[in-house]
Amino acid sequence: MELHNSVFWRSYINPPRSQPVSGCREVFETPLPLWGCQRNLFSSLLLKLIGSKYSNTMETEIDLMNQTKVTIEEIKKSQAISQDYTNLKDLNRGHLNPRCHQYDNDSMKATFTLTNIVPQNEKLNGGEWNKYEVETMANMSKGCITTYVVVGAVPGNNFISGNRVNVPSYIWAGACCEISNQPSRAWAVIVKNDNVNVENIKLGELEKKLTDLYGKGQVSLFHGDCPRQ
Repeated sequence: MELHNSVFWRSYINPPRSQPVSGCREVFETPLPLWGCQRNLFSSLLLKLIGSKYSNTMETEIDLMNQTKVTIEEIKKSQAISQDYTNLKDLNRGHLNPRCHQYDNDSMKATFTLTNIVPQNEKLNGGEWNKYEVETMANMSKGCITTYVVVGAVPGNNFISGNRVNVPSYIWAGACCEISNQPSRAWAVIVKNDNVNVENIKLGELEKKLTDLYGKGQVSLFHGDCPRQ
């Protein structure tokens, strides 16, 4: 029987400055079929964040306003809009849950919501962070049956679009991998958003750093069976 690597994603952003993203699950052939992490200017909105009467679907701003009576001002109360990401200097749209880790076109499109995007250092996004998404994840997940991934951003002191969207001070990711149904491998990365050098560290090191950076108590990203060292 051919093994599959089931990958579970969860994005973590410190509220209330940003909207947390729902986790998703995709099933991959082993290793991860990384189809390229090219960036795309297309972004969608999550309707349910606007109001409970809306469905759990994604729409572009134009389609949403054409199909409903919702205004751009109503949308802005719940999430970022495309205009927030115009005229950026040294920043661009950085995915938390990466497009290139998805199994099919529908799943790839689902990553292009503005709640799954943070303002990221442009050189970092197209350089070492892209290398982490494409190379590190593929290499570390080889032989895994199930990989759990948590990725997040630490809020910073700067904003874009008239203080509407926070620019993270750090971007990070941690993963725990099951082999033969037992947690047996873990890895983590973290980088300052004004830097281009991604640190490859142990899961335990990442949790200690995040405990200090968030300042909201002990951070534990995974079950205790996942190796910290």
